[in-house]
Amino acid sequence: MTLNLKNKKFLITGGTGGIGKVIVNDLSACGAEVIILSSMDYNFSNPTEVNQLLLYISNSLGHIDGYINCVGVLSGTPEYVYNTNLITPIKIIDTCIQKMKENQFGRIVNIGSIAASQYRIDRHLYSSSKAGVIAACKSYGIQYAPYGILINSISPGPSGTDMLYRTMSEDKIASLKKIIPTQNLINIDDISTLTCFLASHYNTSINSQDIKIDGGLINKAFF
Repeated sequence: MTLNLKNKKFLITGGTGGIGKVIVNDLSACGAEVIILSSMDYNFSNPTEVNQLLLYISNSLGHIDGYINCVGVLSGTPEYVYNTNLITPIKIIDTCIQKMKENQFGRIVNIGSIAASQYRIDRHLYSSSKAGVIAACKSYGIQYAPYGILINSISPGPSGTDMLYRTMSEDKIASLKKIIPTQNLINIDDISTLTCFLASHYNTSINSQDIKIDGGLINKAFF
């Protein structure tokens, strides 16, 4: 299936990272206009900069057909992680919803993580912040579907991103691959393909879901 997204406008946060960059390229290849906001443009943990960002979205972008959140930091102070991963994305979602309500149409996709339900030592802030956005998106989806706005999350398993290669050794990555039923890291193209579909007008029924792309890892018993 080829998506025709000509004359559609998408806002993406975290569009310069491993997953976000692929999504941006795929949306653009489908003819969409893509507006990228990254940590190089705004500090998501700084309230003053976040307020400037929200005003920019409200007053300067015109209509928005879809918003995709790819922002994620693994560690830091509680304030930094929660502001970046949870509070600011929710504020952006709120702002986009108000614009989408005017057109009675919108699609929002949040890139979560299976870390929201599968836990590792020293990842409590990351896991809980990702879980918070996923829960918020489920609630938003129910609330705003009557306005033509569908909201979902995608939770990837271990993917071949720069973040993973920065935080894990080659030996650990090799061991990780062995416990994934498909015996490999998650293909970022799979994440992007589903994201583009969910964020488009071709999606008419999928709403308030957290779809896991993890090679079956989360369903695997470890005993």
